[in-house]
Amino acid sequence: MGITPVLPILHRITVLPLPVGWVEWSETHHQSNRLLLLMNKKTIERIIESRRSLVRDLPLRPFHETEAEGGCGVTGALKTFIAENNLEDVTGRRAEDEFVYQNSFMINRTYYDALGKQHAFVLSHGRNFFILKIVGYAEQVVQFYKLDDFRAHIWIAHQRYPTKGRVWHPAGAHPFIGVNEALVHNGDFANYHSVAEYLSQRNIYPLFLTDTEVSVLLFDLYSRTYGYPIEYVIEALAPTMEGDFDQLPPEKQRIYRAIQATHIHGSPDGPWFFIIARNDRSNRRLQLIGITDTSMLRPQVFALHDGQVQVGLICSEKQAIDATLKSIADEDPRGEKSTLWVTLPGDPLSMG
Repeated sequence: MGITPVLPILHRITVLPLPVGWVEWSETHHQSNRLLLLMNKKTIERIIESRRSLVRDLPLRPFHETEAEGGCGVTGALKTFIAENNLEDVTGRRAEDEFVYQNSFMINRTYYDALGKQHAFVLSHGRNFFILKIVGYAEQVVQFYKLDDFRAHIWIAHQRYPTKGRVWHPAGAHPFIGVNEALVHNGDFANYHSVAEYLSQRNIYPLFLTDTEVSVLLFDLYSRTYGYPIEYVIEALAPTMEGDFDQLPPEKQRIYRAIQATHIHGSPDGPWFFIIARNDRSNRRLQLIGITDTSMLRPQVFALHDGQVQVGLICSEKQAIDATLKSIADEDPRGEKSTLWVTLPGDPLSMG
């Protein structure tokens, strides 16, 4: 059997030629924005430096597995973390996120070794969502965690049947979590070690020996640490190819060229497709995102069910969308009469 995780979301992005790697995109902005970027540059450097103690003495594994602002009150521990890492100019919510990320990493490093003893690992952390994993089939997750009547705005799920490697430790199951997003993945990377080295230069270390884990670590780095908008995150992960690049306006070409030059050695290479559930805190919205490699080597289908209620779906095959909508229609009469819009990558939107 595979290991099946399910993630429900309950409720409700700069780049500079630095060793840490960003892209300068503010030339046309006001001087005040430029000063803000310089301040952010120093803050990001300190955040990355604060992670150094986490990854000290950790070698890169030679083996890996592939898969075919607000804020709460500042606690004493958080105050100490901020002071020790010189992060006083970081907003409360951002400091909290980094504090949670680093503590989860330390727990995983201490108590879970994918190739050794496996005592415990952090199953989930984040705001307004959680991850559940189990050994068995997808429907057994619902049964085991008693989710039959559970309500959420977004669900993502993944049934693990690896075509490469093997399932030998439960923490290797999907979804993998950054801080504000969780990711499932179909495909495999040809450059896992290159991406892992790229992350290690930024004091980020994958522990669970799978390319899916480094995928969400990249997304978290670009979106949370560097503060990229989603457009730049996608460009860093899946650089625009020459034919499309030449059709972009000059200003966008300048920005994309800088992003590619800075992050190309960290961009996943090979056939892959991500489905990401994201809590976009800064815009107070939830997002369901599908990203594929620029050669579109992995299948992916996007659909919008538009009737009395709207349902957006992203799947690796249309059969999964058909099965999901049939199940909804069988249980809820609002799903019977509707218009279904289905699009395949590279094709215009079509009505089904």
